[in-house]
Amino acid sequence: MAASPTISLAVITKNEARNIGRCIESCRGLVGEIVVVDSGSTDDTVAIARNLGARVEHHAFDNYGAQKNRALDLATGDWILNLDADEWLSDALRDEIRAAVDTAPADCASFGFPRHNRICGAFRRFGGWRESRKFRLWRRGKVRWAGSVHEWGEVARGFHQRMLRAPMMHDLGDDWPLYVSKQLTYAAMQARQMHATGHRAGALGAPLRASAAWLKAAALQGAILEGAFGLRTAALRAQVAYAKWDGIRRLCQYRASSE
Repeated sequence: MAASPTISLAVITKNEARNIGRCIESCRGLVGEIVVVDSGSTDDTVAIARNLGARVEHHAFDNYGAQKNRALDLATGDWILNLDADEWLSDALRDEIRAAVDTAPADCASFGFPRHNRICGAFRRFGGWRESRKFRLWRRGKVRWAGSVHEWGEVARGFHQRMLRAPMMHDLGDDWPLYVSKQLTYAAMQARQMHATGHRAGALGAPLRASAAWLKAAALQGAILEGAFGLRTAALRAQVAYAKWDGIRRLCQYRASSE
Protein backbone atom coordinates (compact mmCIF):
# COMPACT_ATOMS: atom_id res chain seq x y z
CA MET A 1 0.00 0.00 0.00
CA ALA A 2 1.33 3.41 -0.97
CA ALA A 3 2.07 5.85 1.84
CA SER A 4 -0.43 8.63 2.42
CA PRO A 5 0.58 12.00 0.95
CA THR A 6 2.24 14.31 3.46
CA ILE A 7 0.72 17.67 4.42
CA SER A 8 2.51 20.80 5.64
CA LEU A 9 0.89 23.73 7.43
CA ALA A 10 2.11 27.18 6.26
CA VAL A 11 1.29 30.31 8.29
CA ILE A 12 2.56 33.89 8.32
CA THR A 13 2.48 35.80 11.60
CA LYS A 14 3.07 39.04 13.41
CA ASN A 15 1.89 39.36 17.01
CA GLU A 16 -0.53 36.45 16.80
CA ALA A 17 0.00 35.01 20.29
CA ARG A 18 -3.76 35.09 20.85
CA ASN A 19 -4.43 32.90 17.82
CA ILE A 20 -1.47 30.82 16.68
CA GLY A 21 -1.88 28.03 19.23
CA ARG A 22 -5.49 27.36 18.23
CA CYS A 23 -4.53 27.38 14.55
CA ILE A 24 -1.74 24.83 14.98
CA GLU A 25 -3.65 22.61 17.41
CA SER A 26 -6.57 22.32 14.99
CA CYS A 27 -4.21 20.63 12.51
CA ARG A 28 -2.79 18.15 15.02
CA GLY A 29 -2.72 14.65 13.58
CA LEU A 30 -3.20 15.93 10.04
CA VAL A 31 0.02 17.77 9.19
CA GLY A 32 3.53 16.42 9.50
CA GLU A 33 5.26 19.78 9.23
CA ILE A 34 4.46 23.29 10.50
CA VAL A 35 6.14 26.28 8.84
CA VAL A 36 5.73 29.77 10.31
CA VAL A 37 7.20 32.89 8.69
CA ASP A 38 7.20 35.70 11.25
CA SER A 39 7.74 39.37 10.45
CA GLY A 40 8.85 40.70 13.81
CA SER A 41 6.45 39.65 16.54
CA THR A 42 7.01 41.34 19.89
CA ASP A 43 4.63 39.08 21.81
CA ASP A 44 4.87 35.31 22.47
CA THR A 45 3.92 34.22 18.94
CA VAL A 46 7.30 32.68 18.10
CA ALA A 47 7.68 30.88 21.44
CA ILE A 48 4.17 29.40 21.24
CA ALA A 49 4.69 28.23 17.66
CA ARG A 50 8.03 26.61 18.45
CA ASN A 51 6.65 24.91 21.55
CA LEU A 52 4.00 23.35 19.32
CA GLY A 53 6.60 21.98 16.93
CA ALA A 54 6.74 24.71 14.27
CA ARG A 55 9.77 25.65 12.26
CA VAL A 56 9.88 29.44 12.57
CA GLU A 57 11.70 31.61 10.06
CA HIS A 58 11.97 35.39 10.17
CA HIS A 59 11.52 37.72 7.22
CA ALA A 60 10.61 41.39 6.91
CA PHE A 61 7.11 41.95 5.55
CA ASP A 62 6.79 43.20 1.98
CA ASN A 63 3.19 42.30 1.18
CA TYR A 64 0.81 39.44 1.92
CA GLY A 65 1.30 37.53 -1.31
CA ALA A 66 5.09 37.64 -1.14
CA GLN A 67 5.20 36.65 2.52
CA LYS A 68 2.84 33.71 1.98
CA ASN A 69 4.93 32.53 -0.95
CA ARG A 70 7.97 32.48 1.36
CA ALA A 71 6.12 30.12 3.70
CA LEU A 72 4.98 28.09 0.71
CA ASP A 73 8.56 27.70 -0.54
CA LEU A 74 9.78 26.46 2.85
CA ALA A 75 7.15 23.72 3.11
CA THR A 76 8.17 20.24 1.98
CA GLY A 77 4.91 18.29 2.14
CA ASP A 78 3.15 16.81 -0.87
CA TRP A 79 0.26 19.12 -0.02
CA ILE A 80 0.39 22.50 1.71
CA LEU A 81 -2.39 23.81 3.93
CA ASN A 82 -2.31 27.62 3.90
CA LEU A 83 -3.98 29.13 6.96
CA ASP A 84 -3.99 32.57 8.51
CA ALA A 85 -3.08 32.57 12.20
CA ASP A 86 -6.65 33.52 13.16
CA GLU A 87 -8.14 30.57 11.25
CA TRP A 88 -8.61 26.99 12.37
CA LEU A 89 -10.00 23.72 11.06
CA SER A 90 -13.23 22.19 12.24
CA ASP A 91 -12.93 18.52 13.24
CA ALA A 92 -15.04 17.56 10.25
CA LEU A 93 -12.81 19.47 7.84
CA ARG A 94 -9.66 17.90 9.26
CA ASP A 95 -11.09 14.43 8.54
CA GLU A 96 -12.32 15.48 5.09
CA ILE A 97 -8.92 16.88 4.12
CA ARG A 98 -7.19 13.62 4.98
CA ALA A 99 -9.61 11.63 2.84
CA ALA A 100 -9.38 14.16 -0.01
CA VAL A 101 -5.59 14.10 -0.40
CA ASP A 102 -5.56 10.30 -0.13
CA THR A 103 -7.87 10.01 -3.13
CA ALA A 104 -7.02 13.18 -5.11
CA PRO A 105 -6.69 12.65 -8.88
CA ALA A 106 -3.34 13.61 -10.38
CA ASP A 107 -4.76 16.71 -12.11
CA CYS A 108 -6.27 18.19 -8.93
CA ALA A 109 -4.07 21.04 -7.68
CA SER A 110 -6.22 22.58 -4.96
CA PHE A 111 -9.07 21.98 -2.54
CA GLY A 112 -11.34 24.69 -1.19
CA PHE A 113 -13.77 24.86 1.71
CA PRO A 114 -16.31 27.28 3.18
CA ARG A 115 -15.17 29.77 5.82
CA HIS A 116 -17.35 30.76 8.78
CA ASN A 117 -16.45 34.10 10.36
CA ARG A 118 -16.81 35.01 14.01
CA ILE A 119 -16.79 38.70 14.91
CA CYS A 120 -17.90 40.63 17.98
CA GLY A 121 -18.76 37.48 19.88
CA ALA A 122 -20.76 35.49 17.33
CA PHE A 123 -20.55 33.56 14.08
CA ARG A 124 -22.43 35.68 11.53
CA ARG A 125 -24.53 34.12 8.78
CA PHE A 126 -25.63 37.14 6.75
CA GLY A 127 -24.08 40.18 5.12
CA GLY A 128 -21.23 38.34 3.44
CA TRP A 129 -19.71 36.93 6.61
CA ARG A 130 -20.22 33.29 5.63
CA GLU A 131 -17.98 32.77 2.63
CA SER A 132 -18.66 30.00 0.15
CA ARG A 133 -15.13 29.04 -0.84
CA LYS A 134 -11.52 29.52 0.18
CA PHE A 135 -8.98 27.45 -1.75
CA ARG A 136 -6.23 26.83 0.78
CA LEU A 137 -5.06 23.24 0.36
CA TRP A 138 -2.57 23.08 -2.53
CA ARG A 139 -0.54 20.40 -4.20
CA ARG A 140 3.07 21.49 -3.81
CA GLY A 141 4.43 23.26 -6.88
CA LYS A 142 1.06 23.67 -8.61
CA VAL A 143 -0.29 26.89 -7.05
CA ARG A 144 1.31 30.23 -6.15
CA TRP A 145 0.04 33.26 -4.31
CA ALA A 146 -0.67 36.35 -6.43
CA GLY A 147 -1.57 39.88 -5.35
CA SER A 148 -0.28 42.03 -2.51
CA VAL A 149 -3.54 42.20 -0.52
CA HIS A 150 -6.70 40.07 -0.69
CA GLU A 151 -4.32 37.68 -2.39
CA TRP A 152 -5.42 34.62 -4.37
CA GLY A 153 -3.98 31.37 -5.64
CA GLU A 154 -2.95 31.00 -9.28
CA VAL A 155 -3.27 27.39 -10.42
CA ALA A 156 -0.88 25.85 -12.94
CA ARG A 157 -2.30 25.35 -16.43
CA GLY A 158 -3.99 22.00 -16.92
CA PHE A 159 -4.87 21.51 -13.25
CA HIS A 160 -8.23 22.02 -11.56
CA GLN A 161 -9.71 22.67 -8.11
CA ARG A 162 -12.30 20.84 -6.03
CA MET A 163 -14.53 21.87 -3.14
CA LEU A 164 -14.89 20.15 0.22
CA ARG A 165 -18.01 20.55 2.34
CA ALA A 166 -16.90 21.05 5.94
CA PRO A 167 -15.93 24.59 7.02
CA MET A 168 -12.87 26.22 8.45
CA MET A 169 -13.34 28.90 11.10
CA HIS A 170 -12.07 32.48 11.25
CA ASP A 171 -11.92 34.73 14.32
CA LEU A 172 -12.04 38.42 13.41
CA GLY A 173 -11.95 39.56 17.04
CA ASP A 174 -14.24 41.64 19.22
CA ASP A 175 -12.86 45.13 18.57
CA TRP A 176 -15.09 46.60 15.86
CA PRO A 177 -13.22 49.94 15.48
CA LEU A 178 -9.94 48.02 15.05
CA TYR A 179 -11.56 45.78 12.43
CA VAL A 180 -12.86 48.82 10.53
CA SER A 181 -9.40 50.41 10.62
CA LYS A 182 -7.84 47.26 9.19
CA GLN A 183 -10.40 47.07 6.38
CA LEU A 184 -9.73 50.67 5.38
CA THR A 185 -5.99 49.97 5.37
CA TYR A 186 -6.60 46.98 3.09
CA ALA A 187 -8.81 49.15 0.86
CA ALA A 188 -5.96 51.63 0.38
CA MET A 189 -3.55 48.80 -0.44
CA GLN A 190 -6.02 47.26 -2.87
CA ALA A 191 -6.57 50.63 -4.57
CA ARG A 192 -2.85 50.84 -5.31
CA GLN A 193 -2.79 47.25 -6.56
CA MET A 194 -5.82 47.76 -8.80
CA HIS A 195 -4.56 51.07 -10.19
CA ALA A 196 -1.24 49.42 -11.04
CA THR A 197 -3.09 46.75 -13.03
CA GLY A 198 -5.10 49.22 -15.09
CA HIS A 199 -8.26 50.00 -13.09
CA ARG A 200 -9.53 53.56 -13.40
CA ALA A 201 -12.26 55.56 -11.63
CA GLY A 202 -13.96 58.89 -12.25
CA ALA A 203 -15.87 61.22 -9.95
CA LEU A 204 -18.97 59.00 -9.74
CA GLY A 205 -17.09 55.74 -9.33
CA ALA A 206 -16.74 55.78 -5.55
CA PRO A 207 -20.32 56.83 -4.63
CA LEU A 208 -21.85 54.39 -7.12
CA ARG A 209 -19.68 51.51 -5.93
CA ALA A 210 -20.45 52.37 -2.30
CA SER A 211 -24.19 52.38 -2.96
CA ALA A 212 -23.96 49.05 -4.76
CA ALA A 213 -21.93 47.55 -1.90
CA TRP A 214 -24.52 48.67 0.66
CA LEU A 215 -27.40 47.19 -1.36
CA LYS A 216 -25.55 43.94 -1.93
CA ALA A 217 -24.76 43.47 1.76
CA ALA A 218 -28.10 44.67 3.14
CA ALA A 219 -30.46 43.08 0.64
CA LEU A 220 -28.80 40.38 -1.47
CA GLN A 221 -26.64 39.00 1.35
CA GLY A 222 -29.31 39.56 4.00
CA ALA A 223 -27.36 41.73 6.43
CA ILE A 224 -30.62 43.22 7.69
CA LEU A 225 -31.38 39.80 9.19
CA GLU A 226 -28.49 40.38 11.61
CA GLY A 227 -30.32 43.38 13.09
CA ALA A 228 -28.26 46.37 14.20
CA PHE A 229 -25.02 44.51 13.56
CA GLY A 230 -26.17 43.81 10.02
CA LEU A 231 -26.78 47.49 9.33
CA ARG A 232 -23.33 48.23 10.70
CA THR A 233 -21.96 45.58 8.35
CA ALA A 234 -23.69 47.10 5.30
CA ALA A 235 -22.35 50.54 6.22
CA LEU A 236 -18.84 49.15 6.48
CA ARG A 237 -19.10 47.44 3.08
CA ALA A 238 -20.09 50.79 1.59
CA GLN A 239 -17.32 52.64 3.43
CA VAL A 240 -14.67 50.21 2.21
CA ALA A 241 -15.93 50.31 -1.39
CA TYR A 242 -15.90 54.11 -1.34
CA ALA A 243 -12.37 54.24 0.10
CA LYS A 244 -11.03 51.80 -2.49
CA TRP A 245 -12.54 53.46 -5.55
CA ASP A 246 -11.87 56.98 -4.32
CA GLY A 247 -8.29 55.88 -3.79
CA ILE A 248 -8.12 54.73 -7.40
CA ARG A 249 -9.59 58.08 -8.54
CA ARG A 250 -6.98 60.00 -6.56
CA LEU A 251 -4.20 57.90 -8.01
CA CYS A 252 -5.54 58.61 -11.50
CA GLN A 253 -5.56 62.33 -10.78
CA TYR A 254 -2.04 62.23 -9.41
CA ARG A 255 -0.79 60.35 -12.46
CA ALA A 256 -2.50 62.80 -14.84
CA SER A 257 -1.08 65.83 -13.03
CA SER A 258 2.45 64.45 -13.07
CA GLU A 259 2.52 63.70 -16.80
